[in-house]
Amino acid sequence: MNRLIGKKVKDRNLGDGTIIGVNEKLRVISVSFPNIDTPKRYGFPIAIGKALSSEDPEVLSIAEEISKPRCEEPVKKIKTEQLTEEEKKLKVLSDNAIMQANEDLQKINPDEDFSDNEKFSIFKVHQGKTFFHEYDGGYLWAPQSGIHHHERMKEVKKGDIIFHYANGALQAIGEALSDCISYPQPAALYGHGWGTVGYYVKVRYQQLAEPFSLVSYKTEIIAQRANRNSSFDCNGDTCQGYLYDLEQILAKLLKTEILKKHQPIGAVNVLNRIK
Repeated sequence: MNRLIGKKVKDRNLGDGTIIGVNEKLRVISVSFPNIDTPKRYGFPIAIGKALSSEDPEVLSIAEEISKPRCEEPVKKIKTEQLTEEEKKLKVLSDNAIMQANEDLQKINPDEDFSDNEKFSIFKVHQGKTFFHEYDGGYLWAPQSGIHHHERMKEVKKGDIIFHYANGALQAIGEALSDCISYPQPAALYGHGWGTVGYYVKVRYQQLAEPFSLVSYKTEIIAQRANRNSSFDCNGDTCQGYLYDLEQILAKLLKTEILKKHQPIGAVNVLNRIK
């Protein structure tokens, strides 16, 4: 992404600007405009073709390259003698069960419309360093650890809404495309020290135009957070852990505040399901 620095882009409202900084981890670019003093931040590449445009072929090429999803390869059968003691937990899922799970995932309609689905739960997931792996693969995955914030994955059902929090801000809004299933750890998550069998949900991510910080809403969060099992602590900060229920009243607040800025139509459609 460093190749983007110095490239020209155009904001539909602010006019021509120059990319002066990139954050590859967060996939955010900073753009300087001659008519404002403070550089403006955009999610990249999600903003290209929406809030931003560019006639530079290299900008478009980098955007296309980053946008390509990294598909998960189907899980292969493994001979028992090749497994370590930890990996033998894979036998919890028989070869037939793994094959059936792969077949079921292949049948998912990635464009399924949930706009008429009025019965759904709302969750907030804290992904941190795994966000872009899970975003690119289109899933949530957590180990079967017995810890409450991992075990909550079993509550996710198709059509549920998920707020994706990573690197200090909300990065995306998602919709579950499947119920939670038992599934081996995706290859992109190897090396994080988790078990080999976990909980898996297929997700349709809608990245926000730019990361949305929650810092300005601590007063509202403290007043409206649930006393138990909230994703926020008593100071209004995000708790450690993976998956939590998100209070309906806070979901409505976040929807209102996020939609005050121009957002991609996919994110708008998901947020508008929250009444």
